[in-house]
Amino acid sequence: GAEHSVLVLDEPTVFQPEEEVDRLFDLVRTVVAEGAAVLFISHDLAAVRELTDRVVVLRDGKVVAEVATGEINEHELVDLIVGASARPAETALDEHALVAEVLGVAPTGTGGPEAAPGLREDIVVEHLTDGRLADLSFHIGAGEILGVAGLMGSGRSRLIRLLMTESLILASLGGLGGIAIGYAFVEWFHTFDQIVLMTDLPLALPFRMDTRVLLASLALAMLSALLCGLAPALQSTRVDLVNGIKSAEVDVPGRKRMWGRNVLVVAQVSTSLMLLTAAFLMVRGFQRDLQVGTNFQKDHLLMTTFDPRLVQYNPAQTQAFYKLLTERLREAPGVQGDALMQNIPLGTDHFDGLAFVPDGLQLPRDRENFTSTMDTVDQGYFNTMAIPILGGRGFLQSDSAEAPRVAVVNEQFAKHYWPGQNAVGEHIRLDSRDGAVVEIVGVAETIKNENAADFPADFIYLPLAQHPIARLTLMVRSGGDPVQLVQTVKDAVRTLDPNLPMIDTRAYEEYYRNQAVESPKIAMKMVGAMGLVGLLMAVAGLYGLIAYNVSRRTHEIGIRMALGAGRSEVLRLVMGKGLVLVGIGTALGLAMGFAVERLMNSMLFDAGGVDALAYVVVVPTLFVVTMLAAYIPARRASRIAPTEALRYE
Repeated sequence: GAEHSVLVLDEPTVFQPEEEVDRLFDLVRTVVAEGAAVLFISHDLAAVRELTDRVVVLRDGKVVAEVATGEINEHELVDLIVGASARPAETALDEHALVAEVLGVAPTGTGGPEAAPGLREDIVVEHLTDGRLADLSFHIGAGEILGVAGLMGSGRSRLIRLLMTESLILASLGGLGGIAIGYAFVEWFHTFDQIVLMTDLPLALPFRMDTRVLLASLALAMLSALLCGLAPALQSTRVDLVNGIKSAEVDVPGRKRMWGRNVLVVAQVSTSLMLLTAAFLMVRGFQRDLQVGTNFQKDHLLMTTFDPRLVQYNPAQTQAFYKLLTERLREAPGVQGDALMQNIPLGTDHFDGLAFVPDGLQLPRDRENFTSTMDTVDQGYFNTMAIPILGGRGFLQSDSAEAPRVAVVNEQFAKHYWPGQNAVGEHIRLDSRDGAVVEIVGVAETIKNENAADFPADFIYLPLAQHPIARLTLMVRSGGDPVQLVQTVKDAVRTLDPNLPMIDTRAYEEYYRNQAVESPKIAMKMVGAMGLVGLLMAVAGLYGLIAYNVSRRTHEIGIRMALGAGRSEVLRLVMGKGLVLVGIGTALGLAMGFAVERLMNSMLFDAGGVDALAYVVVVPTLFVVTMLAAYIPARRASRIAPTEALRYE
């Protein structure tokens, strides 16, 4: 029980700053109040007089006095320790001989009438230099006491250079590690399917380490080392030397530095949580979009692009070329359908916009019209692309330039402007209320036009005959492999004009897979890789911070364990720091994750709200991993032997 325990403290205030000594005394008084006995061994007379009830003085291994603390003053206590009362007064030292011997100089001058008995001559030292002193000159007068104080060591500039060199070395090692990781990621990316940009001349994107980026990254690493190392280096030169010499563990200004380390750990945790959440949301949204589909058939289609302006065709020649080409292809064997369009679905080109005003709709005062994405197609478009017509009809041969202007809209457009009504037969005016009248003759199913992650958007189709375009893409549907129709299309073009080039000829399904499937996969993997790197940085930062905190509090932990604290209590004490930082970082990361999710819903994947599964998976995983990083140094702290901790530093 506590009434039978004895706590022995041997020089516990050595190397301790004042606040730690105060904390120790409070703990000792608490233990004494609970009935324990404390044996306090110390040369700190002020601490002895403040803390103890009785004083036992030992000299040469023998007890020379035992007295109540309140019955003796500090001077009497000193006399008992050094035995001053037993020393004869006449055995005073020859101060003059001692000073001359230490300094290696000869006395000069004579002492005046007020000279001390043992020092009757002045001492003059000029330009004294040895291994530790440089050009020291002074004069000691009779009866004077001269104090010479100074520090052996480095000046501020040398200390700053030392710390900056250490920062540069660490930055260089970190840069080399980053290069190694970068090359590892490059090799990892080589395992993916090659990305091909579907331009007029397809361009492959190889994964390799770019020398310019590598040099720029190394320069940034060095710059960060200079910027991040300079402030602590300057701060270290302003340390309180007295406290620094008294305490080997003092970290001045400790609390000011610790908040910077804490902020870095919180930033690492929150950023990694945001990136991991973004990657998880991208994967979920991409899978959801692939399951929904595009609402048109992508297989068995051959695509090629023409631009008759390259061979100096005028508009009339251009229209004649396209008319003859489609007629000949419809009669070719193996061709099940063909269509001309300005832009292909899920292509790299941007769709044009169309300004219009729906008849009978009241416009807000601040706008003159509405706008919608549009495409120009011919009469074979909806059949060739297998896009269902939900109401009305598609385009016909009779929708010529001389016929009344018509348009087909998608289902989303019809629901937007005529909710609960049949949009077929309604009219819109182009550009303004006074513009040309266009009749809605059909409503097509809403498809994904600009990217696979599109959420439903308004779309208008205009007939090619009424809205002629020079550069068009031909889409040909086959019953088998569409590549087998390449020669058929070439033969048809050569019979019309052998000088007209065919641009970007390939199977549409290959184009779709590369553009809408493989590219987003690479993007998701890259974001996920950045999230994992951020997680590793958060783990390393948290581990380093907790380990450093344990090293600073080793003496305190030893005292707590000596006073009865168990390992579980020490574990909770140390891990509490990590728990707070991880909690703050998680809260900030959740806020950033919600913001990123809203942005992704508005631009990429319309999830329709918060994807709870993403946070249920990511947040606990991040929390467990980071707390494991804090547990390792905390467990080490809980296994510290009290005797070793009390002797620490």
